[in-house]
Amino acid sequence: MNILIVDDLQTRHNIVEEILGKTHTIFHAFNVFDAIDVLEACQQRMALCLLSFDLKTFSTSEDGDQVEKTGIDLIEYIDCHFDESKYPAIAYVHSHDERAKEMVEDLKELGVFAQHRPFSSLMIKAILREFETQ
Repeated sequence: MNILIVDDLQTRHNIVEEILGKTHTIFHAFNVFDAIDVLEACQQRMALCLLSFDLKTFSTSEDGDQVEKTGIDLIEYIDCHFDESKYPAIAYVHSHDERAKEMVEDLKELGVFAQHRPFSSLMIKAILREFETQ
């Protein structure tokens, strides 16, 4: 099963790799641009995306201003540039930021099964158990 983790913290990537990487293919993205590259390159749909809101990613606007790129921007990109067949099957927004709930609602509007599940190693282990029983 293909799993994408989008988070700026290396420790979270390590936890996901250690727990889920033994039985699943893990794709890593540390910012919005990495995630877009992974999604465009992957031939198959992601079974699961683990998404953070705050990715500490910035781009420069036409006016020269620094604009933060968040998990919401990734969802908007997916909506505008991907066929529905490439939308993730399941998405867990694991950010502790209040705007994580907005991400969940945006994903649900796309028809993605989405939940807010704050990140912890226990949450990742719970995901493993859920997939093992399916």
